[in-house]
Amino acid sequence: MAPQLAITGALAWLVWPAIASVGTLLAGTAAAILYYEWVHFIAHIPYKPRTAWGRWIKKYHLWHHYKNERLWFGVTNPSFDIMMRSYAHVVDVSQSATVRNLNG
Repeated sequence: MAPQLAITGALAWLVWPAIASVGTLLAGTAAAILYYEWVHFIAHIPYKPRTAWGRWIKKYHLWHHYKNERLWFGVTNPSFDIMMRSYAHVVDVSQSATVRNLNG
């Protein structure tokens, strides 16, 4: 996380040379990275999220690993998958031959 924050801070300083602005941007960037990592961690452990959104996003991310690795790259939300056309309805996609197989 330190390299991302250093690069973000340096670029922000070039655009906005005010310590308060750069500090705020870095705090937001760190929070976003930690949120991403937490959601990704939860997706890969045997834990059932409490919220409907948490359960759905966990299932959504695991489709990428166990249904078709060419789709569903999003970890925290599907917005970039929709924009980049890597989103599909799960029932319309067959399991790829190269995706991980949990059952053997």
